[in-house]
Amino acid sequence: MLDTFPIQDIIYNVSTFTARRYVCDRDCHLTKIFQKYDVILVDEIQDLSSSQEMRLIQQAECPIVMVGDYDQTINNFRHIVDHSECSETGPCKMPPECKPVNLPTAIEWYNTYRLDSLTVKWLEDLTGKRMFSHRNKDEICTLKFSNKIIHNNTLTICRFNITAIRIAIQFQNNGIRVINGTELSRNLDSDYKKISPEAKKRFGQKQKNNPRTDFILELQQSGRFENVISMLHKKNISLCDVQSGNFLAVTVVHQIKGFECDHVAVHEEFIHCAERETENFPQK
Repeated sequence: MLDTFPIQDIIYNVSTFTARRYVCDRDCHLTKIFQKYDVILVDEIQDLSSSQEMRLIQQAECPIVMVGDYDQTINNFRHIVDHSECSETGPCKMPPECKPVNLPTAIEWYNTYRLDSLTVKWLEDLTGKRMFSHRNKDEICTLKFSNKIIHNNTLTICRFNITAIRIAIQFQNNGIRVINGTELSRNLDSDYKKISPEAKKRFGQKQKNNPRTDFILELQQSGRFENVISMLHKKNISLCDVQSGNFLAVTVVHQIKGFECDHVAVHEEFIHCAERETENFPQK
């Protein structure tokens, strides 16, 4: 038995993960765990595409919905493709991809609208589908640089939670709503309870902690902390409600993938972060 796969792989690579995966497969250890669920959703399925990992998933007796893109993996590209093989004017020439066998019928991918033109062209060539927006063709998109909210139904996008909270405080009297505000308020309260006495002392001596800690201590010492916690909870709104209503709202960028809004304000911290990343990027 010691000269068979995957025992040899376990021995030579000293792979604890491989060993556990093998035992789970051999003894069906995941079956009882899967029995707790009515449906199992598997995201990024391209990163679980080995035959053994597929066997593990199939220990489930309930329906399995798998979502992914077999032309990419999360940790690396499967092929080294020269940039000349893909352009904005011509079709992309991609190497053939070996697909896992015995997979269920694929469902057409849904589109998002935050893609550069070259990526859009590649997706269209790959799928044979034309990307589209739900906007009318006659609608005009304008870009303005401003420090003021111009439209009452504007969604402000921030990169960090602290910035979103600051925007909510600044415009609370304008009726602003906070996407997932209840979760923000809980996290803020939880973070305050974790602040050490040393950090509080440093703040009192005007020494810097991390920005989130200093922001929380600033609210606490000014007597606004409890009011901000309450405000975030009261201003809570879901993304679906923002889309169907006429709201002034604020959110962080990772919560709105694929979302369209009539008026969007992008906080300037995105520019500052990009500038810092550019400065820190090693020059060739």
